[in-house]
Amino acid sequence: MNRLFVFILFSYGFISQAAAQKQFNAGITAGFTATQVDGDNWQGYYKAGLCGGGFVNTMIGERYSLQLELLYTQKGSKHNPDPVNSPFSFYEMGLSYIEIPILFRYHIKPQLIAEGGISYGRLLTSQEEDMYGILPDDQAPFQKSEYAVHGGMDLKVYKNLHANLRASYSILAIRFKPQISGYYIIGGQFNNVIAFSLRYFFTENN
Repeated sequence: MNRLFVFILFSYGFISQAAAQKQFNAGITAGFTATQVDGDNWQGYYKAGLCGGGFVNTMIGERYSLQLELLYTQKGSKHNPDPVNSPFSFYEMGLSYIEIPILFRYHIKPQLIAEGGISYGRLLTSQEEDMYGILPDDQAPFQKSEYAVHGGMDLKVYKNLHANLRASYSILAIRFKPQISGYYIIGGQFNNVIAFSLRYFFTENN
């Protein structure tokens, strides 16, 4: 939580400078994520996390714009024990990233925008835990860099406030090496993320 707060403050200072330029729209964003990791033994978006940061965009046509973002995003995977079928199957993977998405945006209506693009992410922290405790990461370390594809919708809900719903997926595996523990499969693991956020524009010049 402290890292997210510091990062949002940093983003605010960086993005507010861009907002001073008349041709740019800029703002801050905060929200939450529901995530899973494809390639482990579990399914379902049961790992909850936070996301936040800042963004700058500019119009490149009557209905098109480009957006650059600087985000802190929590990802991972979680499985809670099933008291009937598998009472001792607790597992949790927690990952946090700094991400830089670049998005192409199509303005369907003044209040509704479709967006898609790619991002580069840098891993900040990683931790895995099961019913026996924290797992070592020396046999199957996570990749320090993540490349992901994004797609979503942005809806203006009130004046300078927008709601954003976005899905993202790793282009390359976040971890390649398999392990015998049962949490990994050959072929690697991939972040699978659904994010909902609120976005506040300092100015809207489109």
